[in-house]
Amino acid sequence: MKKFLTAFLVAFTGLFLVACQNTKTENNASNEANTTLTLKVGTAPNYKPFNFKQDSKLTGFDTDLIEEIAKKNGIEIVWVETNFDGLIPALKSGKIDMIASAMSATDERRQSVDFTKPYYM
Repeated sequence: MKKFLTAFLVAFTGLFLVACQNTKTENNASNEANTTLTLKVGTAPNYKPFNFKQDSKLTGFDTDLIEEIAKKNGIEIVWVETNFDGLIPALKSGKIDMIASAMSATDERRQSVDFTKPYYM
């Protein structure tokens, strides 16, 4: 029984050490560190307090929310300003990756694009 227990503990320890081993090479780690996801976010900055410009800078609730989520997840945001009616066509054509512009999820719009759950009422 003692030999079995010793063999089991040696095997378990070996498996544990292999499982904890870092398999990334320095080169892979540096490549991953240099790769940042970039999202093009469309907005129509004319709807206070959600999206507007102050001193030529985009600001507002939607802008701040997207920037904070991006910061916490290591995502770079490129803001693309357009008129409100151009947001869905820009999304569908691939000019932007998402919309952040206080857009209500009407039945007509839901047929064309996906929406998040509402974050304000």
